[in-house]
Amino acid sequence: MTTSPLPLDGSSPAEGARLLRPLGTLERLYHLWSSRHPMHHCLTVQLEAPASRSRWQHAITALRRRHPLLDARVVEAEDGPWFAAAPHHEEPAGDAGGVTTGVLGTTTAHEWTEVVAAELAAPLIGGRLFRATVLPGGDTAVLVFGHEALDGRAAASVAADLPAALAGRELPPLRLPAAREELLATDPGVRAVLEAGPAAPPAVDPRLRVPAQIRPFDGAAPVVSALRLEQDLTGRLRTRARAERCTVHAALVTALARVVAAERGLEAVRVLSPIDVRASLPASAAQQPATAAEGLLLHVGRTLAQPGGEFWAAAREQVAALAPHRDALAAARAAAAQEAFVGARAGAEDAERLMAGGALGLDVLVSNLGALPTIPGVRGLWGPSMLNQVLGEQVVGALTLAGRLHLTCVSHAPVPGLLERTGQVLEAALA
Repeated sequence: MTTSPLPLDGSSPAEGARLLRPLGTLERLYHLWSSRHPMHHCLTVQLEAPASRSRWQHAITALRRRHPLLDARVVEAEDGPWFAAAPHHEEPAGDAGGVTTGVLGTTTAHEWTEVVAAELAAPLIGGRLFRATVLPGGDTAVLVFGHEALDGRAAASVAADLPAALAGRELPPLRLPAAREELLATDPGVRAVLEAGPAAPPAVDPRLRVPAQIRPFDGAAPVVSALRLEQDLTGRLRTRARAERCTVHAALVTALARVVAAERGLEAVRVLSPIDVRASLPASAAQQPATAAEGLLLHVGRTLAQPGGEFWAAAREQVAALAPHRDALAAARAAAAQEAFVGARAGAEDAERLMAGGALGLDVLVSNLGALPTIPGVRGLWGPSMLNQVLGEQVVGALTLAGRLHLTCVSHAPVPGLLERTGQVLEAALA
């Protein structure tokens, strides 16, 4: 195994830092991968009313005090990377492709999609795990998160606290989130799977084992697009999916795959779906104090989507294909395999062998946060927006807010009109 005694991504040595906890297995994997192939993600928040720069500054400070990993960094210790409390001072803000490298930046861009593109072209530096950029007018901000610390649901919990922070309300600090593996291990049966180490991988279609073609990171801004479905269409989609013993996610994957396959001439589309582990955690983990912050608690399912056949039958095939990935044992088996590649002293090369060797072989990634509670004071929420740095990838973020499905797409090689054409496929499936 390759060791890397020096930081790979500008993170700081641990000397003098107040260490919080070591990174878990998945956190280390994402940290090492991001050191060469930046994989931070964005959530865009649109407010009903604008806020002044001083209110934004106060709110971002309040969010960092409440969510401990927003105010932390990754540092390199003798036994591997750790989360550590950030210094109390901040570096001077500097321009980085249209965004600032300070924690709170501003931009002259008026379109949030343009800001997201610039943010994804500018890696988080110095081990930092969070920054934000406010657009002119003060009613829209792009929040940027280190993926080794927070997943999309954790980002949404931060966004949910934003209106209260802007209003100056007191937000009590949350506890440091536990690593995914620590929570899984609270169940004896799941812990046994973790401790047994990697097992023989399940049989899958050979097309899912094709190594990923990596696009070397060059700081170029990707293309970012967005679409919000009407409330009536979103409601009909949810009702029909239930009637078809299906899910909105499976319907969305099926529609996206049909558009991508038609554009690219593919017989099958490789789809990666992040899966929220929270719903499958052992009861002992689910009873952890509600005062813990959200962290990185996901697993991924990889499926093949066939572009032909009756739409809802194809969507049900996606539901069935993802089902084996949705329990705690599946997450534990994946964690055991990941630990074999990225132990505490692993280097970026180790992460690359796992990720590029098949884990990131994809055409489309669909990160769906599901139906979120209404957030008073927020009129729009977009994301997660990110890149894996895979050649040709279409990364789609989805969430439903106030009864409307919000979709974003990020790509360096976008399929023309992907989201609009996907919406048309979905509407046709409801006819």
